[in-house]
Amino acid sequence: PRKLVPLIREVVCLSLTDDGATLAADILEECASNVNNIQLYTRECLSINMSNVRRMVEAISTSASLRSLKVKNIKRPGLDEWRAFLLRCMGSVNNFELYKREFFLGSESNARRMDASRSLEVDSIDGRGLVGSFVSCLRRNSQLMHLRVVGEMIAVDFEKLMKSLRTHPALRSLHLSHISMSWNACENLWTLFGEAISGNSVLKELALIDCNLGGEGVSAIARALCTNSSLTALQIVFESDVIAAIDDLLTKNSTLTCLQLSCCNLGDDGAVRIAEKVPCNRTLEELNLSRNAIGNRGAKAIARSLEQHPSIQSLSLEDNRITTLPGSFLRCSLSTIDLTDNNLM
Repeated sequence: PRKLVPLIREVVCLSLTDDGATLAADILEECASNVNNIQLYTRECLSINMSNVRRMVEAISTSASLRSLKVKNIKRPGLDEWRAFLLRCMGSVNNFELYKREFFLGSESNARRMDASRSLEVDSIDGRGLVGSFVSCLRRNSQLMHLRVVGEMIAVDFEKLMKSLRTHPALRSLHLSHISMSWNACENLWTLFGEAISGNSVLKELALIDCNLGGEGVSAIARALCTNSSLTALQIVFESDVIAAIDDLLTKNSTLTCLQLSCCNLGDDGAVRIAEKVPCNRTLEELNLSRNAIGNRGAKAIARSLEQHPSIQSLSLEDNRITTLPGSFLRCSLSTIDLTDNNLM
């Protein structure tokens, strides 16, 4: 109803087809001036009719209250129209800081328009150095707080990222996913990685998802955390060589409050190793060991160790191979425990 238009603050359009884009353009023309958050995702195989792209761009250009704009899978020639929109609508860097707190555009975006963004997400990198322009935003943008990079990364871009990370004054969270880089391509990558983490005093969250780090990479992170004084949350997913780094992660770090090691093929032996070291850590509050093929022996060891660790309030053992609930869990001070997708009798 038209009377509700002034009340609309968020417009989310997912899997847009051309017909859906027509409707989205109609909606945006009515309410874009009041909206704070707009998300427009098209289907990957489709290109939206240019007339609808232009209508959406012009409607969004009227907004004086927009805080977050997310556009994904826009293909040429529509992509060029969005670039023109950035140049015309975003205006100066100061204006961009004031009105556009977050910005997302797909892998072919013009990263230089994001120099003042607080949150930057780079998806579907193709491994040909495209990520380099996004990484360079770190050097020019001293206010960027969140960076997420998904896709392949060449060694030279990783070097730039690590050098920027070490001295960046504002970055709070770094998420690297499916990087799939050849770590042997540069001999000093691990040194740079470790120095970047240990030398950064503001980074709070680090997520490494399926980055093919190997034992050497995980160990480099663990050693860096021995001296890092700011990181509170570490997420490592799809790495099979984390056991060797458990000692440093749990016994020599004094800032981590949240540790997630999911899909790391820990098994019972890995769970027992973690259980042995958990009592040595007095800051951890959340522990996630989901999808690690942990059975009854590993679960029992974890439960017993948590009896000696009152600060851990949340434990996830989701999707493991536990069939019997250890009685020790009943004596722990846990607030939440996730045992879903096990075969509990």
